[in-house]
Amino acid sequence: SFAELLWSEERAAEWFVSHFWGEPVVDFVTCLNAHDYRYNLDGGGLYWVCAHANSQTHIGEELGTQGPLCSPFFRALDLAKGAVLVVDSASEVTRRMWCGFENVVIARQRKEFVMATAREGTGYTLTSA
Repeated sequence: SFAELLWSEERAAEWFVSHFWGEPVVDFVTCLNAHDYRYNLDGGGLYWVCAHANSQTHIGEELGTQGPLCSPFFRALDLAKGAVLVVDSASEVTRRMWCGFENVVIARQRKEFVMATAREGTGYTLTSA
């Protein structure tokens, strides 16, 4: 995975990112920058993003066959302090089953939940705290 290229040791992400990969990359980055700014992370926040945390060449092995509660997604959600839901301009993320699963897990664990969206190059956040 991309994360393994950056660090030789395992690192637990502080924030789980839920999104659907259909938003423009610049909007995705703008949303995380807005979250970073809101929480005064100074660019040092650790975010779990599936495409960077899972090996895309071995995705079947990464996801396993034992169901979503044994998946890397669930383990990352369990370890994170909260989640950032990146909401695209069409709110497509709200129609994705995996995103729904991720958000239900966060709600049931009563962890912090932040919605982030971007419009015309500016990021906006709304938090449960």
